Amino acid sequence: MSRSIWSHTISPGERHRVDIEGTLCLTMATLLPTAKKGRSTLILEVNGIEYTLCSLITDKIENQACRIHLAEEDEATLSVSGVNTMALLGTLEVDSDFIPEEEELEDTHGSLQFRDPSDNTFLGGFELRHFGLAQQNSPLDAIDLRKEETSSEERALNDRIVTAILNGMKNTGKRREIKVADTLMEKLQKSTAETSSKLKK
Repeated sequence: MSRSIWSHTISPGERHRVDIEGTLCLTMATLLPTAKKGRSTLILEVNGIEYTLCSLITDKIENQACRIHLAEEDEATLSVSGVNTMALLGTLEVDSDFIPEEEELEDTHGSLQFRDPSDNTFLGGFELRHFGLAQQNSPLDAIDLRKEETSSEERALNDRIVTAILNGMKNTGKRREIKVADTLMEKLQKSTAETSSKLKK
């Protein structure tokens, strides 16, 4: 059994069919740095029945941890109602004995559709130090995923993971962590805006 990280963004009104090989465990729903004021609700439809997973409110509840397991036979669909796009994170488990058809081997979603943590580096979860935002514990454990980015898809994925970490810090209620998270979130929003401006030119 192999495990990899899964991520996807869903805009209000969009319906995303969870088309997977294996089992998907949704672990986090979070708002993007550019979120507008208002409430957004994540809805899961399984076999024709709808379930509300969470509601996120800008500046109040900006992320929600969860543990929802979905199998390929569930015919699951995710959607968002409200005003903001949500970023979803999870882990995908695939039977290592499964051999896809030859035409399925082509990567049509870019090299970062899934980030493979088969080396166990990230099994304890992502931390700010993994993105160059905090001091490394040891030179032997020096990891900066920002330096490994080679495409806009990789940058967007890292932005979503950092946003989830920062929202988690803000929800702790600890003044120091909230202050650090607010500072880093402002830098992330500025960086995202600058990148978007460059792409439009």
